[in-house]
Amino acid sequence: MRKIAILRAGLLTLVMVGLGRTSRVEAAEQWSAADRQRGYVVFRRSTADHIDARTLLTHPFVPDSNMAVEKEVICALARGEAESVAIGIHALASGITNVRLDVECDLEVRTYRVIDGKMRERFLNHRPPADGDPIPAWVHGAFLDEDNVIAGLRDGGSDMFWLTVLTKTGTSPGEHRGKIRINCDYPGAAGNTATELDFVVRVRPFVLQRAKAAFAPFYYVNWGPAPVPSFAQTDEWIGRIYRDMAEHSHNAVTFYGYEGANIDLTQQPIPVPHSPYLSRLIPMAKEVGLVSPDIPCPSWVMNLGAPESTGGPSSAIKNRALDWFEKEASQQGWPELLYYGIDEPGYPARDGHAAFRKMHEELRKIRIRTVTAMEAKAAYAYPELIDVWIIYAGQVTPELCAEAERVGAEVWAYSCHLWVCMPVWERYFAGLYMWVYDLQGNTLWHHYGQTHFKHIWMRKTDKRPMPTVGWETRRDGIDDFRYLQMLEDSIAANSEKPKAREAKKWLTSLRQRFMGVNPHLVWPGKPIAVEEFDRIRARAGDYIESLGAVVKKKTGPAGKWPRGLNDEGKRFRGKTVQACMEGLRDSDYRVRRAAAWELFEKGSNAAAATDLLAAQLQDARVRMPALRALEAIGARAYGAVPEIEKLITHPDGYVRLGATFALGGIAGAAPWLMDGQTPPVKTLSRPQMERIAGSLRMLLKDELFWIANPAGDALTLMGPAAQPALPDVIELLDRSYDLYTWNEPYEMHRIITAIGPGAAAAVPKLMKHVEKRKGIAREEFLALAAIGQGAREAVPLLENSAADNKNTQRGSAYYALCSIRGSSGDLDKMVGYMKKHKGRSGELARYLDAFGVRARAAVEEAQEMLKSDLDGEIKKQLESFLRKVAAGEGPTPVMP
Repeated sequence: MRKIAILRAGLLTLVMVGLGRTSRVEAAEQWSAADRQRGYVVFRRSTADHIDARTLLTHPFVPDSNMAVEKEVICALARGEAESVAIGIHALASGITNVRLDVECDLEVRTYRVIDGKMRERFLNHRPPADGDPIPAWVHGAFLDEDNVIAGLRDGGSDMFWLTVLTKTGTSPGEHRGKIRINCDYPGAAGNTATELDFVVRVRPFVLQRAKAAFAPFYYVNWGPAPVPSFAQTDEWIGRIYRDMAEHSHNAVTFYGYEGANIDLTQQPIPVPHSPYLSRLIPMAKEVGLVSPDIPCPSWVMNLGAPESTGGPSSAIKNRALDWFEKEASQQGWPELLYYGIDEPGYPARDGHAAFRKMHEELRKIRIRTVTAMEAKAAYAYPELIDVWIIYAGQVTPELCAEAERVGAEVWAYSCHLWVCMPVWERYFAGLYMWVYDLQGNTLWHHYGQTHFKHIWMRKTDKRPMPTVGWETRRDGIDDFRYLQMLEDSIAANSEKPKAREAKKWLTSLRQRFMGVNPHLVWPGKPIAVEEFDRIRARAGDYIESLGAVVKKKTGPAGKWPRGLNDEGKRFRGKTVQACMEGLRDSDYRVRRAAAWELFEKGSNAAAATDLLAAQLQDARVRMPALRALEAIGARAYGAVPEIEKLITHPDGYVRLGATFALGGIAGAAPWLMDGQTPPVKTLSRPQMERIAGSLRMLLKDELFWIANPAGDALTLMGPAAQPALPDVIELLDRSYDLYTWNEPYEMHRIITAIGPGAAAAVPKLMKHVEKRKGIAREEFLALAAIGQGAREAVPLLENSAADNKNTQRGSAYYALCSIRGSSGDLDKMVGYMKKHKGRSGELARYLDAFGVRARAAVEEAQEMLKSDLDGEIKKQLESFLRKVAAGEGPTPVMP
C-alpha cells in the first residue's frame, strides 16, 4: 500500500510543479530587456507551494511576471517566531553559474538552497547521507542545505533559495530593514549581473504564545545501526536535534528506542533506579526548551512489567512507583509520560480484539494515562480504554471529539502518509486542521525514520540538523495554530469589544469553511490558495494587536497529572438488566450513558433493553454507548434496526460508523465473535438479513472509505444474504485504488465470494477485469471460483490464464476451473502444476482444504506432502483437508 502511495506522491509533486508554468515563447515576452541582459530574474513563491528540484530537468518551472521581485522582499512575524521566505532564481539564458545570495540584516537569518538534481554528480554528492538507508529520489528535492550558492542554472530552469528569519522574545518590535544581494557568473551579460533588494522584516509587538496542544515528533533516539547515522547517536547530537525541534515550534517529543534504558517501575523499594531517560534525555529536552510540565509526551520507556493477572507485579506496586515518578517529575519540571499501548489496534480484528481489551482493562487499574495511534474504528470500539486517541488524519469528526470529551479522553492526530515534498499538506495538517477541531496533540511518522520518512538530515560537520521543506512548513502550520489559539484567548478576554465580536465571527466562518477537510486531499487552491495561509495569519495577528495580546496557559490541577478516563459503567456494574432499563428512563443523560455502558458489557443478555436503547439514538449524548450495546446484543436487537437506519445518512461520519457496526453486529457480524476461528452464528431470518444488507449497501458507497470498509466486512460475513448489495458491489469493482479515499478495492471481491452462486451477475465485470489485468487476477479468479457453475462463460478465459507459462497466478486459475467444472482432470492439472512448483505448497494446501471432500482424489498427494518438511500452517491445512474428506465436508470458498 505504501509503495503505491509513494508513487502517487511523486505524481502529485509533478502536478504541483506544473502550476503557474508558461510556455517558453510567453516567458521570453514577459521579461524586460534589462532582465534578459542580466540573464536571470528573481521571483518569490509561497513556501507552501514547493518546486521539486528533481523534476526541473524535464518540467522546468517558469514563473509568471507578477511573481517577479523588483524592489523589496517583505515578511512579518511576532517576537519568538521564525518565518521563511522562498526566493526563486529563473534563468533567462544559458551559462549562468555560481548564483550567490547574501543577506544583510540585524536579525538572525539562515540561508538554505534546495538540493538540486540538475547535474548527476552534484545530485549524488549532496544527497542526504543514508548511512545504509537509501533515500528515494522523489523526495530529494525537498531537502534543504545551509548554503548560499547555487552551482548553476540551465537555460529556462529555476532553482530556489530559502531564507528563515528567527526572532527572540526580546527582539525589538517594528521594522528591521536590510538588504538581499544576488550575483552570478554569466559570460553573456551585457551589464551588471547583480541584484539588490530591500529586505523588510516587520516584527509584531507581541510574543507569540506557545501552543497549548502537544506537537510531538515521533523520533527514535537510536534504532539500531540505521536510519539515524551513528555519529548522531551521541548526547551532543541528540541535544542538537531536540533544540531544532523546539526551534521549529514543537513542545513535546516521543521517548523511545534507548535499548536497555527503560524506566523500571516494577522495582522495590522506591525510588526506582534511574535510567538514561531520567538522568540525561528528559533533562536535555527540558534544557533546550522542548518539553515542559504542562504538555504530555508519548512514551515507550515506562516498564510496568507483565500484567498482574499473568503473574506480574501488583497494581499497588506499580501505582506506588508512579506516585513517586509523578512527584519527582513535578520537582524536576518534567512532562507527564503517556504509556503507549498496543499500536494501531484494528477493529474488527480476528484475534486481536480480546487481547487488546484484556491488556487495556488491566491498565485502567494503574494511575497512568494510555495513548495509541488508531483509526476512527478503534475510537468507536475502545473509547473507554484509551486516554489519548491519536486519530489518523482525515478521520476526526465533531462527534468523535464530543464523545472523547464525554469519556474523558483527549483527541490528537497523526499521519504516516504526509510527505516532506508536499509542504501544503504539512502546513495544513499542523495548523488549520488542528485548530478547526481543537485537537490536543499532533505527531507524524516519522521525524527521522527509514527511507523517505525524514524531516531532517545531517552531516558530521553540521552544527545542527538540516531541514526539509516539509519540516519548515510544518513549523509554519504550528505557528498558524498558535496565532489562532492566541486570538481566541484575546477574544475571550475582550468579549464585549466590537473588534472581538468581529474577530469571533471571522473565526467561526473560518472553522466552518475547513470543517471536514482531509489534510491528505488539500491542494493549492483546493480548498485554500497557498498564499491564503499567510493572509489568515496576518489577519489573526492584526486582531491580536488590536485587542491586546493575552497569554493564557494550559489549565489543569496544579502539580497533578490528569487521572484519565471516566468509568461510566461503574454506576450500574453488577446490577440487573431491569435496573439498567430504569436508568435508561432517567432524565439525566449521564445516568442513561452509564446504563447503556453496562448493557454493552452484558452483551446478548441485555436484549430486553433493545427498545429503550433504540430510543437513545437520537440523543447525541447517549447515542454511541447505545449503539455499542445494540451491537453487543446482536441478532436479538433486530427491533432497533429502523432507528439505526435513520443514522446511516447522518452528516457526521463517526455516527455513520457506529450505525455500520451496530447493523453488522445485529446481522451476526459482531467483531468479538470473530476471535478464534468459529464463525458467528446467524439467527435472523433471510428477509431480516436482506433488510440489513439493504442498509449496509448504502454505507458501502459512503464517501469515507473508513465507513465503507466495515460495511464491506459486515456484508462479507453475512454470506449469501448480502445479495441485495450485489449491484453496488459490481459497480464499485471499477472504483480504483486510492490511499486516502478508497483503499480496499478487494473488499468487493470478498463480498462476491461470500455471496457465492448468487453472485453470477458479477461474472461479466469480473471477466473484463481479468482481461484488463492480462490474467494476473487472483482475486477475480477466487470470486469466479465461489460463483461456481454460474461462471461457466469465464472458462475459456481461465483456460488461457492457466495455460500461460508466464502467468504467476496460474494456480488460482486452475482452482477456479476446478470449482466451476468440477472436473477431475482440472484437479489433476492443478495438483500437478503446484507439485512441479514447490513454492506453491501453501497455495495447494489452501485450495485442497477449501475443496474438502470434493477433492477426495487428491488424498494420496496430501498424505505424501505431509511426509515432507513443510511449514506448520501448511501441515494444518492438509490435515484439515483429510479430516473434511473423512467427514464428507466441503467445499468452502477461499477468500481473496
